[in-house]
Amino acid sequence: RSLLLASNASLWRAESDGWTALCHALAAAELPLARQLLAAAGPHSDRQKGIARSKQAQVLDYCEENVSSEAATMLREEFESGLMAEGGSISPAKKPAAVMKV
Repeated sequence: RSLLLASNASLWRAESDGWTALCHALAAAELPLARQLLAAAGPHSDRQKGIARSKQAQVLDYCEENVSSEAATMLREEFESGLMAEGGSISPAKKPAAVMKV
């Protein structure tokens, strides 16, 4: 279980730019964490996905610039046909072979 969930962090709290914990997990290419957050949202996971999809361009840009292009490509696939797609389900984790840029 993630530290966010263990500390009872709000899944619904958003920053001034509208980013939620899910947006940050996705932007960091932390797909296992994103899956945990969506599972914790239960029947409200579609609402969480909708928030993240509304920030998709920003999330992908951040991932491309701060993680790697490979991670951003994998994340783009998740938005198009995987976890974050309309009606997408929480599937087994894919892990990027990405290292955060410094």
